[in-house]
Amino acid sequence: MTAPYFSQYLGTLDAASKHLSCQTGYIQLDDKIAVLHQLTFALALLQKQRKQAAFEAIAVLEKILPFQNNEGAFPAYLHTYPWAADGATLVKIAAVFAIILKYYARYLPATATLKWHQSFLLLKKYLLAKNFTATLVQCWLSLVLAFWEERLAEFPVEEYIVQHQAQFSSDDWGWQLAFLQLAASVAPASEPYRAIIHL
Repeated sequence: MTAPYFSQYLGTLDAASKHLSCQTGYIQLDDKIAVLHQLTFALALLQKQRKQAAFEAIAVLEKILPFQNNEGAFPAYLHTYPWAADGATLVKIAAVFAIILKYYARYLPATATLKWHQSFLLLKKYLLAKNFTATLVQCWLSLVLAFWEERLAEFPVEEYIVQHQAQFSSDDWGWQLAFLQLAASVAPASEPYRAIIHL
């Protein structure tokens, strides 16, 4: 499953590229620049396993990091900085960051990925400290943390689905199942991927 599906608003990588603004260099829908859309676009670029796409992904991530506030949260849209996005959006942002860091950061320049790692840890700290009461946010966060801490193999996915199937919308489930599919996929083999992007 490709990363843009992970953001149900973008469809395919080609479709996402059609929303890339020449003026701003960001993915824009309805004249708004959503942080989540930029991150899913960066992930999709990394999945292409091409040198130029990897450089583009790095550039996208570097442009987003300055919009993380002092507490560790990102805004939903760049123009709403420094106000934090809602809990569900922040967990989605954390999910995409986690996939990038786990599966792709090792093949990219350490100077960049160290900053992304610190950013993710700051966001994780924020999410845990906020102690969100919404079931949706709690459930998504438990999935992301299980993946990050390499406990996903032990996570009771079937039980989780049965327990919460009536609580979430089809879009909510689409996000969670897409994350699980991405998280369960095999990371690119080190040497072939490194040779392809040659960074």
